[in-house]
Amino acid sequence: TPPLNPNTVYYYNVTSCDSAGNCATSGYYNFNTLSTPGTPWWNSNYLYRKRINVTNNMVSTLNADNPINIIFDHASLVSAAKSLSNGNDLRILYYNGVSNIELDRFDDYRFNDALTSLWFKLQSSIAALDSNDNYWLYYGYSSAINPPRNGNNIFWFFDDFSSGSLDPNKWSTSIFGAIVGGGVANLTGYPRWLVTKFNVTGNQIMETKVLHTSTTAGGAPGWSLGFQCGNSTSGCTISPWIRYAQQVISGSRRASHQGSSAYSGADQAYIANRSYTYAIKWVPGSRVEWSIN
Repeated sequence: TPPLNPNTVYYYNVTSCDSAGNCATSGYYNFNTLSTPGTPWWNSNYLYRKRINVTNNMVSTLNADNPINIIFDHASLVSAAKSLSNGNDLRILYYNGVSNIELDRFDDYRFNDALTSLWFKLQSSIAALDSNDNYWLYYGYSSAINPPRNGNNIFWFFDDFSSGSLDPNKWSTSIFGAIVGGGVANLTGYPRWLVTKFNVTGNQIMETKVLHTSTTAGGAPGWSLGFQCGNSTSGCTISPWIRYAQQVISGSRRASHQGSSAYSGADQAYIANRSYTYAIKWVPGSRVEWSIN
């Protein structure tokens, strides 16, 4: 069968015959093809998909390789028996005009939630005030396992501390007392420091997830996140701290400003054994510094 042309009306009829050779032909039916061919289905095991439209609201080009974040109501899909509660069936696909490409996707907020969050890497640049809707979220495969989630294929800098030791290509060698294992970097006692080797080349945002093991209403010991501009913080300009309370009972994500100085600590009250995501905007020429103080 030859391929159908887009934006075209096609007419057809149906002829059927019995074993004696008696035939009858129906009247004519018609259908319209879309103005552009639809994106082919990636994998028939996945019963559902939703289009992701990435819109660039800036007046400059959004370059490829930028991390993209989507937040959606995964809980409603789970309750409708359309998706797995562990999120294994959630897959991000990019259609390049020829084939579907499965992308790494990284979850930074729990599945089966109204605010489930996934990150993936932009595959092609988007001009100013333009959009690209060639991305898809697939789901609905009950036997799905091992989704690709390598953060190194998504973010400019990423470390989930899964290797058991600090990566010397990512972290400064002048580390004091950081213990890595079990997917965490454990900073205990005083002082403890982690400094990246990643140099910021443009305005970027850093997020880190912290699990506090004790309760505090501010002061020492506390969690501090800031810039290292040479040996001084002079000349650094950063946006206010933002803290996202990740595992609040209501399931919602709250944000509160934590300070706006060049080097500042997130010293407001937090709850023991609850994960928080801290976010801060980087500026060119800086490095990010973590510490317990």
